[in-house]
Amino acid sequence: MREYVNEKVIKGKIKAAKVVERVLEKLSEDSGNFIEEMAKYIIGIVLAALVLAGLYALVKTVVLPSISDKVKNLFNYTA
Repeated sequence: MREYVNEKVIKGKIKAAKVVERVLEKLSEDSGNFIEEMAKYIIGIVLAALVLAGLYALVKTVVLPSISDKVKNLFNYTA
């Protein structure tokens, strides 16, 4: 049993070392264009903000008033 555990620990350490090596290689690469990557992230953030703003407007103008009307009708509300 002890040999099995030792074997698994050694395999785990080897895998971790390989991952660290790959990460260090990626971090040391200078082939990527920083401006292009930054533009991708900014475009993604702006598009996500627009989608969220559209959903907020939809909920505020369509969903909430209809829910309010349905609740009033449910309780037969008359003023």
